Amino acid sequence: MRVIRILCLLWVAEAFVLPQQLQLHRSLSVPLALTTTPSLSSDENVPNELQDAAISSTNNNRLYSTSFSVMKAMLGTGLLSLPSGLAAISNDPSSLWAGCTFFSLIAALSAYTFALYGRLTHAYFPKAHNLGDLWQAVYADKKSTLIPFSNFIYCFGCALAYILVIGDSVTSLIGTRWSNRSASILAVAGGILWPLCNLQSLASLAPLSFVGVTGTAFTTAFLAWRCPVFQPTSPYATAGSFHTYNRVASPAPLLLIAMSCVALMAHFSAPEFYHALTGRKSNQAAIKDESVLNQFHLMTGFSYTVVTLISMAAMAFGFLTFGANAQGIILNNYPAHDWGAKVSKSLIVTSVVGGFPFVFDACRSAALQLWGKGREGETKKVTALLLSILTGMALFVKDAGFVISFNGALTGTAIIYTYPALLYLKHTSKDVTRKTKDKLERYFCKFLVGFGFACSILGAITAVLHSYFPRVLGV
Repeated sequence: MRVIRILCLLWVAEAFVLPQQLQLHRSLSVPLALTTTPSLSSDENVPNELQDAAISSTNNNRLYSTSFSVMKAMLGTGLLSLPSGLAAISNDPSSLWAGCTFFSLIAALSAYTFALYGRLTHAYFPKAHNLGDLWQAVYADKKSTLIPFSNFIYCFGCALAYILVIGDSVTSLIGTRWSNRSASILAVAGGILWPLCNLQSLASLAPLSFVGVTGTAFTTAFLAWRCPVFQPTSPYATAGSFHTYNRVASPAPLLLIAMSCVALMAHFSAPEFYHALTGRKSNQAAIKDESVLNQFHLMTGFSYTVVTLISMAAMAFGFLTFGANAQGIILNNYPAHDWGAKVSKSLIVTSVVGGFPFVFDACRSAALQLWGKGREGETKKVTALLLSILTGMALFVKDAGFVISFNGALTGTAIIYTYPALLYLKHTSKDVTRKTKDKLERYFCKFLVGFGFACSILGAITAVLHSYFPRVLGV
């Protein structure tokens, strides 16, 4: 109950205290428009106690709001793929404990690298407004295209997964009698997504992020309600397949790592979240202000703890219900006549439709940064080209779980593990007076570089083999 009350307070803070920050999740590379905090110290008539109280209240509200935004950035379609990721390893219910422990370790690593991005942003404040700026500041390379290219690939994969989720959910909701999957995708892409992607401002779509949080919470509760372990009379008591295989010694765990990277991804916006906590665009005093960095660490710990618990719950309930039969998006296992599934799918579709323009905008911005000049006519052409490619691919690619795992492996692991470790190693390379703790952290970051690179290559290959050539893996 205490956690629920805290989440409710965060919701209120997000809605009424700092509504400008609703766009934090909008773009993963475009600098965030930050709010400024009025200075109270210039008014000599204001008592110091009132000044301190007002500043403390503002900082706390900003912390609550930003923490909620970090959680919103992570809670989404990635969470819905986790049951299938665990099922790829084993369909023995006893493996759930090992799976949750494994996921917790991945979440801890993700939280560490997210905090590492914050530390690096603090060290290069106020230069690093986004991940691209941070890379340029650390490497002093203004011509690097690594971050924009990674941004483009990752957001393109997310946009494709979004369309697949929309197509599957809409088809399930209205029934194949009235529309098939291809018709649903074409209708939504042309009638809804195309106009939304051409909006001059996406601010009006920001409130739909609340639908995403509500949908995730409701879906997790629905998965628990329909789980036979908790409700023996569940209509899905015999829907699962268990105790037939264990692939722990195979490359299968790489799939869960890849899917977890998408479920725990907020790293592209880490510098923007740090700047949101400062409440100012540029202030040299903030460079020495350790309180902002401490708040960032507190925000990281709280946000990742809550998201980890919710994600493990969804993974556990879906896995214990369907086992080896868990589909790439767990809601696809539930028929439309189940009213709980219908509500969950409706909320998720609304959230995904509202979130698609933000992801698409980040993808388009990266494409223009890499290959275009950003003229209005060019922007419209890129919009039409990208949306056409995404829609065409969605007609042939059926499994959103594959897209999530492949995207998470190919770019997610690099963004979460490889890039922050490389940035830290470069940042500390000229420090000749390293303490033992710093030396150990450098060794750990070197491990993360290799770990991220191996997961990226091997994970992407495993995702392709598991979905299209399962016999190679002995599936």
